[in-house]
Amino acid sequence: MTAIASSAVNLCDGTIRYDRSSESDSVVVLLHGGGLDNARLSWRHLLPALADVHRVYAPDWPKHGSSRPWRGIVDQAGLERCLGHLLDRWGLRSVALVGVSMGASAALGFTLAHPERVDRLVLLDPGGLQESVRMHLLSYLAVQAPWPRLTALALRPWVLRRLIQRSTFATPPADVEEIAAGVIEELRAKRNRSPYSDWQRCEIGPHRMKVNSWLASVRSTSRRSSSTVPPIGLCPLRSRESRRNASRMLICTLSMAAATGPRENAPPK
Repeated sequence: MTAIASSAVNLCDGTIRYDRSSESDSVVVLLHGGGLDNARLSWRHLLPALADVHRVYAPDWPKHGSSRPWRGIVDQAGLERCLGHLLDRWGLRSVALVGVSMGASAALGFTLAHPERVDRLVLLDPGGLQESVRMHLLSYLAVQAPWPRLTALALRPWVLRRLIQRSTFATPPADVEEIAAGVIEELRAKRNRSPYSDWQRCEIGPHRMKVNSWLASVRSTSRRSSSTVPPIGLCPLRSRESRRNASRMLICTLSMAAATGPRENAPPK
């Protein structure tokens, strides 16, 4: 099995921690979701599976995992800027992007703005691409002060553990207890602030998702570019069958990217 190394890169607003695998011409960047998520929670199984064939980067988004502290607000635009800075610091001209939830929204926005830098795009249960979320007004109020901090204080480890064990997975993996421990650790790191991401607080509007308008404006700008949007794989993950097939679809899609030949990139950093 290919070794996975942990490293960090300093950007102007803070430090980003990331995991990476060894050198390969085919480069994949894995982007995790919001809330109580981080790279090692989302990609603990997929990263090693892809690392045997691809050069994989899996960063913690700002204010997640070990990418703390961070200055400023990390909304949709902030996530896209951060991704661009990371690719620049890693010396990557183009990559395959895989995003889940909030990470999928950031990946899509970045691709629309910079299609020449994305070889393949895989969106897993993309967040914010709908007009509204379930119980939208209540969700909007829940992410506004002072409720996020009160929610963080009210959540108890046993409640999170039960939710993860019973509601998160169609079939709980063997390491579900380790996953639950990682979520609880993420909550403890955010307890004095908010269990929600800046993206959730900024992009859930009182009546609709704001990110839809943002992506539409980016798409309008990108239409004037000569670059074309790369092939996209979309997996909603709403059914048990789609969850079981998610990893298989990712590997197949990324194998297609390798077969077509990525653009030349610099050696790994």
